[in-house]
This record gives sequence, structure tokens and C-alpha cells, in this order.
Amino acid sequence: MSQHSNINKLSPRGCPSDLLTQERLFKAIFNDPFWAMGLLYPNGIVLEINQTALDFEGLTEEDRINCPFWQAQGWSKAQEEYLDTDHLSPTQHYLKAAIASSAKGEIVQCQVEVRKKDHQITTVELTFKPVVNEQGEVILLIFQGRDMTTENNLEAKLLESEERWQLILQGTGDGIFDWNIITGEVYQSPWLKEMLGYQEQDMANTYEKWKNLVHPDDIEGVLAQIQAHLTQKTSRYLAEYRMRCADGTYKWILARGQAKWDEKGQPIRMVGFNQDISRQKEAEAEIQRLNQELEERVQHRTAQLEAANRQKDEFLRSERQAKAQIQLYQDIVENIQIGLIVWRLDDPNDKGSFRLIAANPAANDLIGTSLKECFDHRLDQCLPNAFISHPIILEAHAEVIRTQQAQAIPKFTYTHPQGGTKILTLKLFPLPDNCVGVAFEDITQRKQTEKALVGSTRRYRLVVNSVKEIIFQTDLNGCWTFLNPAWTEITGYTIIESLNHHFTDFIFAPDDRQQCDQMFQELIEGKREVFQTEFRCQTKDENFRWLEMTAQLSQDEEAENNYTILGTINDVTERKRTEAILQARANELIRLNTVLLTTTAQLEKRNHELDQFAYVASHDLKAPLRAIANLSVWLEEDLRDKLDEDTRYQMELLRGRVHRMEALINGLLQYSRVGRLKGQAEVINVEQLLKEVIDSLAPPPEFKIDIKGQMPTLVTQPFPLRQVFANLLGNALKHHHNHRGHIEISAQEHEQFYQFSVRDDGPGIDPLYHDKIFNIFQTLEARDKTENTGIGLSIVKKTVETQKGTIWVESQLGQGTTFHFTWPKLTISNY
Repeated sequence: MSQHSNINKLSPRGCPSDLLTQERLFKAIFNDPFWAMGLLYPNGIVLEINQTALDFEGLTEEDRINCPFWQAQGWSKAQEEYLDTDHLSPTQHYLKAAIASSAKGEIVQCQVEVRKKDHQITTVELTFKPVVNEQGEVILLIFQGRDMTTENNLEAKLLESEERWQLILQGTGDGIFDWNIITGEVYQSPWLKEMLGYQEQDMANTYEKWKNLVHPDDIEGVLAQIQAHLTQKTSRYLAEYRMRCADGTYKWILARGQAKWDEKGQPIRMVGFNQDISRQKEAEAEIQRLNQELEERVQHRTAQLEAANRQKDEFLRSERQAKAQIQLYQDIVENIQIGLIVWRLDDPNDKGSFRLIAANPAANDLIGTSLKECFDHRLDQCLPNAFISHPIILEAHAEVIRTQQAQAIPKFTYTHPQGGTKILTLKLFPLPDNCVGVAFEDITQRKQTEKALVGSTRRYRLVVNSVKEIIFQTDLNGCWTFLNPAWTEITGYTIIESLNHHFTDFIFAPDDRQQCDQMFQELIEGKREVFQTEFRCQTKDENFRWLEMTAQLSQDEEAENNYTILGTINDVTERKRTEAILQARANELIRLNTVLLTTTAQLEKRNHELDQFAYVASHDLKAPLRAIANLSVWLEEDLRDKLDEDTRYQMELLRGRVHRMEALINGLLQYSRVGRLKGQAEVINVEQLLKEVIDSLAPPPEFKIDIKGQMPTLVTQPFPLRQVFANLLGNALKHHHNHRGHIEISAQEHEQFYQFSVRDDGPGIDPLYHDKIFNIFQTLEARDKTENTGIGLSIVKKTVETQKGTIWVESQLGQGTTFHFTWPKLTISNY
């Protein structure tokens, strides 16, 4: 049955209308979860009861509605052993009487013990209030109930806590302070005053008295802690400071407290504790002293251990280094290409008593005898007779033992057991225990090289002195250090009077001197690779000659950081005169347009004359070279029976140099003609042209040359393109390190030109020389090794650039070489 339905039953009984108003007010508080509430008829019958009361009893509405209030199971179970003849317990009788009193208009309040639904006995406070009508008749009773167990427990716990608090204060010896911030009054417990040695009347309970007792060094910090807490920057007050005792000493105090603020946030009170921590501070100081002493001992011991460890590590490191150094020496001795032998002299009076102690592998190869099986054998049992029969060998060994001084045998000719003669150099040095070490090296090749170098130098000087071109060398300051005889022939100055003079001293015009000096500095600083200029020189007989000077920076092969300037000087006086004539004619052509055709014919005639001049000059240069070659052949034929192999080799070398010079002249002539000869453009099938070039080069049968892909057909002059391919393929064949080489030719079409590539699998070219190889007279191999003028790639480059193309190289050492060049689709009119 719902609460509303039970209340509505009152209306037929004639309840006044204001009862309904009271009912609505009652409903607002009826369902309070903290109070057990209900409505009773004056006779004690339950009309309504809220959920809080039902939950407390563990009953439902059906168990309580329309039943007497005192008949609930909980009221009887508390004292069920005292039930009377009506089966009511004293509690139920007490409740029944209370309800009867309230029905008479009294407000009744009582406490009874009941058993809750969990069978726990608890104390409940009940209040019965009558509800009367206008006539003053009681028509309803309102009851309220609350569990007093929690409240009674809190009171008991409060008493217990207060007792515990007093015991704690007595047990810990802490003092209490209570500071009224508004009045400045500070209550200090008797303990603090007693601890400081003050009588009650000696220590006033004021804030100023407390502040005067704080140590001067601590007061500032303490006040800062108090201020921080009062301004609510810290959650509590905590400070350690010293307070002055009655005898003038100080004790350490630990103060803790909590402030209270009013509704405006202003502090009004602070309560806390004072604790004597002097012994703790003394203990901390002693612990700090002991810790410091222990730390010093630990540091001292640690330093000793670290020093010992460092000494141990240093010893181990030295041992490892010594082992590594010994191993390094062993590896050097085992792998060095210098023979090493150690002998021990058993009898100082017997030179033949040397015994073999040690020998490295190189000694076996140089001597031609296995020494590994000869250890502890006598010298004459270990070495071939050809080695020890020379009297200087044994005598030198004995001399080193006797004098303890090293000796050297610069040159010793030795016949190898396997045939052939070797030239050795020996170095003997003393060792402990009557031992002598011998280091010897094969210098046969070095001696042969020195001999060949002397001959080469002699021939080089002969060539240099015979050419008509000035060959010179200067230091980095620009002073002559070498001049060939052509200098005297052209300038009239002797070589001796010219050496050590600056080259600009022989330049006539100041402007030319300044320009040459600037270009020379740029060459030294690396801003230019080649220094080339023309200037006027006043000869010794006070005539003027036009000279063309070409120079470049050169590094001395024997000294890495030693640089000099090498170059040539040509007498271009005749050319300058011709150029002056041509310039005069050109100026005349500009001024006189009417004679343009005549002047053009004259210029063409001059060009033809220049060609003739170059041809005649080359012919005149070749004539003495051919004479030298023929003369060497005649001498060799006439003296055939008297010449040895070395002389024949020198004759062949002489003819090789003559042929090289002739090839050089031809190359120079060809180089000078590039871009000046006229040619007619034709339709050229490049593939057919390549086959003709390959056929003319006649490569070895095992050398493979492939034309990759489709070659274009273009309109161009055949000779320049043929010459480029011939030079590139010829170089690939000549400089290949294998007779079974492979060359691949390919082409790629672009918008305005074709790009051709010639790739070989030869030895490759170091990237450092990619630009150098296109310079005239530049070769990567010594001319004594491969006959080469150093002009071929210069001609190729000049030919390609004359056709408005470009050429470049891609190569790495050991990875072959690829030359790329571009060729325009529309050729220029003249070659």
C-alpha cells in the first residue's frame, strides 16, 4: 500500500482542509534518509512509515502498516527473556505508554535499545509529536527516530582521544603553544618554560617575549616561515630554531603549528607544538663529523685503490704495447723485402766460427738458399761459396765484433745459385753476446736504372740543346734556373749572365712586364693552369724581338713540396710582323669597302703562305732528324762487329727518340691545321665510317670492338669525325693493358646534336688527370715506356670544339675509360 493511498483515507473521516496542507509540508521532509519517520493513529496503529525506518527494522510496508507501532520484531527481541502474560517486553510496554501519553497531547522523547536487522543491539532516540485539529483533538501522531549508537560512540571516542592526547604529551615531552594573533598573547605550556629553566613568572606569555628568546641568527628564518604560513603559502608551520635558556645557553626547538583564518582570510590564531631536539642536533652534528671522517677515509682509500688500479692499468697497457711492438717488429722482419741475418761468433780467434742464429724469409730469396734448416750451423755450411769466398765478407763480420761499430759494404756483386748476377748492399751492425746482424738489399735494378738515367739525361740534353725553341725553368720567384742554348741564339744574352735574373727583366714594355708578373702570380696561386703571353724583348744588340712564352707549374718528382715553373719561348717576330701586315690590311679593308674582294683574296693567300710556311718549317725540322736516324743506321751497319748489345740498344733508343720527335712535329703540324682547312659537308653513315676506321687501325684478332645500337646518318664533313674516332680508338688500342681487350661504341640522339661514347675496359685514368690529358704534350705514361707525343687528345679536343661540340672523359683506375663527345646535327661550313 502506497503512502498516498493511506493518507487519502483520512478525508472521508471529515479531516479539516488544513490537514491536507500540513500533509504536503510533511512530505517535503518525510523521506529524509537520516531520520526514521512515520504517522500513527492516536491508538498507536501505523498509518505511514518512511523507507529509512523500514530499512532500519528490516521490514516492509505490509509488515508495519495498520499494525501497532510497538509490535515490531525489533522492539521485542532486545529483552525477549522478560516477556509478560501479554507477550510484551518491557520496551514494548514503555513504547505503548509513551504513545498513550503523546495521544493526550504531550511531546514524548525517549531512548530505547532495539535489535537491528543485522541482530546488532543499538540505542534509538524516539520522539512522538501529536497533531491536533481546530478543536484541539489529537488526530495523528508523528514519530521521529535516529540511531544514537554513532553519537554515543563519538562521545566515548572523544573522551578516549583526549586521554590519549594527554598521555602522548606527557610521554613525548612536547610543549603546546596557542598564539592569539590579534592580541599577541601566546600561551606556552609549562613544559617549555621548565625545559628552558624559567619559572612561570619569569616568562611572560607574549609574542614579543618569545621572539626575544629566539637566537639572533635564527629569528629571520623563523619569522619568514611564520609569515609564509600565515599568508597560506605553506599548508603548515614548521621551523627549527634555537631558544635562549635561563643560564644563557641555547636549546634547539622544533616548532610545528597550524593557523586559523577568519572569513576574510585574515589569520586570527595559530596552535602548535614545541619539541626539544637539542640531542638530535648534537647527534646529527656527531654523525656529520663521523660521516665526514668516514668520507675522508673512504676518499683516501679510494684514491689509493685508484692509484693502484692506474698503476696496474699502466703496467698492462705497457705490456700490451710491448707485445704489440714486438709483434710489429716480428711482422716487419718477416715481411720486409730486406734480407736480415744474425750470426754469433763462437771463437773470437776463428773468423769461420760464426753460427746462424736467425734469418727472415727475404734472406732466403736474396741469397738463393733455404736458411731455415741451417740454424746453429757454421757460416760456411749455410751460405754458398760465391757469397763467403769474397774475403771482404768474413773480415767485415769479424771487424764489427771486434770494434762494436757498424760497417757498410755499398756494393757487392754476387752470382746467384740459380743463375744471374745480383748487386747487393750490405750493412753490418753489432748485437749483444758476440752477435752481428746483417741487413742486405738487392740494388741491381737501382743500379741499372741509374745507368739508364745517365744515358737518358745525356740524350735529353742533346735534344734540348739542338731545338730552336727556348726551353726554360724558373723558381717560384720568377728567376731563371735553366735556359737552353736557343736563348742565346734569339736574345744574344749568354746563359751564365741571364741565370738568377727575373724573367721580366728582359721584357721591354712596362705594361707587358706588369701583365706578365700578374699572370705569373696567378699561375703560382693556382688560379690558372697555363701561363701564356706575348711580349717584346730587347736583345743584347738593342734590336727588338717578339717572344711567345708558355709556362706551367711543375712538381719535382723527388721532392713533394718542391715546385718550379717549366715552359717554352718561341720567337714569333716574323709572325707578329705578318700579323701586323694582316692587321694593316684588315684596317684597309674596313676603310675601303670597294676593295673587299681583293683584300679577301690577299688574306686567303696569306693563309696559304702560312700553311706553306708551317709545311716548310716542319720539313726543315724533319730533315736533320732523318739524317740523324740514317746516320745511326749507317754507323750500326759499319760497326756491326764491334758493337755490343748495350751500344745497339743505345742506337735503337736514339732512333726511337728521332721517330718520336718526327711524330711530334707531324702532330704539331696537324694540330696547327685544325680549324683552318676547308671541307665539304656530306651525308655520312656513321656506322660505315666506323667500320672503315676500325679496318684501318687493324686491331689484333683477339681484340673485340663492338658498335652498340643504331648509328645515325648525318650531314657533316667526314674527315674531322673520322679523325676523332681514329684517335680515340687508336688510344684505346695502344694503351690497353691486355691483348684481349674490349671496346664499345654507342650513340645517343639529342635535340641539336648527337652524343657519341667510346668505352674500353683498359687500365683507366685517375680523375686527377681528366683535364690534364687534353692539354698538348701531356701523357700519363713515361715516353720511354710507350711511344706517345701527347698531342692526339689535344687534336681531338680542338677538332670537336671547332665543330661547336664538347668532349669529356669518365674513368676510374682499374675500371676502364669512356670518352664522350657531342657532334652537331648541322655541321659548320669549314673545317
